[in-house]
Amino acid sequence: MIQNIFLDRDGIINEVVLRGEIIGSPRNFSEFSIRQDFLDVIPKLSEFKGNIFIVSNQPDIERGLMSLDLLNRIDREILKYFRPTEIKYCLCSDGPNCTCKKPKPGMIEDLITKYGIDQKSSIIIGDSYKDVEAGKNASIRTIFLETRYNKNSLLTKPDKIIFSLKEFFFQDFDYLCFT
Repeated sequence: MIQNIFLDRDGIINEVVLRGEIIGSPRNFSEFSIRQDFLDVIPKLSEFKGNIFIVSNQPDIERGLMSLDLLNRIDREILKYFRPTEIKYCLCSDGPNCTCKKPKPGMIEDLITKYGIDQKSSIIIGDSYKDVEAGKNASIRTIFLETRYNKNSLLTKPDKIIFSLKEFFFQDFDYLCFT
């Protein structure tokens, strides 16, 4: 039974920003847009009695390409739609001493420890191989949202590939949560 959901932010909650062939995060508020697919599943998330966490790499902060003010403004916008248990970010760029930037499991492991979470009752839903590997590294089940921009990008096999949050939350989710 699923009691804990870890959600990546960019590509799951909001649209990614494509800069040429690079998939990125919004760097200004005009680039931020909640995904319709996510809006469609908010009723299911609201019914969920367990923990919902957002875990997201935001290296543009350290790189000076995005401000903490913008990150906080995006959080406030997300909170207008639903209330996760906690939002956790890795603000590191690519330093060797970072233990939290996905695919490393640090963010997930910190939340597992803080909330006394059983990994067997947890899933991560993400749109990148880093999300899948972070979930595997934290010993939780992995759900990969395949989209037009990330086809054939997996380096690690997820436990499940989905093509729509709506399809997953309205078909598979009850089975996962109540069995």
